Amino acid sequence: MSSNPQQQPQVMPHPNMYQSMPDDEIDLLDLLRILIRRWKMIVLVTVLVTALAVAYALLAPRVYKSEAILLPPTVSDVEKLNGTTGTRVDSQLLVGKVYAGMIVNLKSASLQKKFFQDNDLLTHLRDKKNADVSEERIFKKFFNEKLSVQPLDKKETIFFTVTLEGSDPEQIAKWTNDFIAMVNEQTVKEQSQGVKSTIEGEKEYVQNQIVGLRQVAQDRRFDRIAALEEAASIARELGIVERYDSRRSQSTDQNNPEIGVAVNTANNPIYMNGTRELEAEINSLKSRKSDDPFIGPLRGLQVKLSELENIVVDNAAISAVRVDQPALAPKHTIKPKRQMVVALGAVVGLMCAIFLAFFLNFIETSKGKLTRLETGADHDNELT
Repeated sequence: MSSNPQQQPQVMPHPNMYQSMPDDEIDLLDLLRILIRRWKMIVLVTVLVTALAVAYALLAPRVYKSEAILLPPTVSDVEKLNGTTGTRVDSQLLVGKVYAGMIVNLKSASLQKKFFQDNDLLTHLRDKKNADVSEERIFKKFFNEKLSVQPLDKKETIFFTVTLEGSDPEQIAKWTNDFIAMVNEQTVKEQSQGVKSTIEGEKEYVQNQIVGLRQVAQDRRFDRIAALEEAASIARELGIVERYDSRRSQSTDQNNPEIGVAVNTANNPIYMNGTRELEAEINSLKSRKSDDPFIGPLRGLQVKLSELENIVVDNAAISAVRVDQPALAPKHTIKPKRQMVVALGAVVGLMCAIFLAFFLNFIETSKGKLTRLETGADHDNELT
């Protein structure tokens, strides 16, 4: 028994199944046609803008940057600044203090201005273009703003870089090194002045001690003379010429030894020394030329003063910084970056050319629509 296979229902195609390509694909094809139709203009504009970029890269002023790398001084570089025994500090703390002062001075606008004026940088930086510009403006624009003092690494504050931008590589390298040398000299001068002030303060203190001790010794000598003169006057009144021997007044009573001991140990009045001894001591004290041999701590103070006076702070033997790498004349410019300028010019030229192509196409399309509208309106008027 045979059976006919079931006939599959025929699916009718949807009216939109064979619809033309999507609008976005049509738009992309239209855009491509526009670019192809105006390729000569696109190439021309791109080449023109690129040529302008090349001209700028070749004609723009060249800017170079010199760079010096700095390190803290060594302990031996600052040891002469460590003062005296009483004012010495930890060597590493002293190194940090001196180096910090160096960095501060490198950033100082006043020292930068001093270097600018002392080396007559105005003559080198002024030209026809800025002949009427003030000295202050030239200093800020061509030196102060072009000089930079920064850590070599944000996480590392030991290494510092000093950079200077300019048009003459040899000149900016020399200025960078000379500026560092000047600031080092100024920093050493400031630090050594502080040490010298401390030493002078110590010297003054010791000198005042010596003067005070001498004055006290003189006053005591005068007091002694006054006391002796008074005693001599009493001795003369009593007729005591020789020293009175207290043993003569001791009790002869052998049954009472305590009385003899009491008399023995009693202090005799000074006039009991007799006029001869008193006047001899008075004459000796009055004829004394110096009290120094009789001042106990005087010699120790004089030794200390001599040590302070012999301290010499030699600035030439001190350095506030180590130049790890001096500034060298740069061989390559930092501005303009020719390859980047030319590449950017080509990209910008191409973008401008494409935009111009689309803009011109938009203008033509708008004019065409306007013409068709005007033609349609005239036709309607004729029919009417």
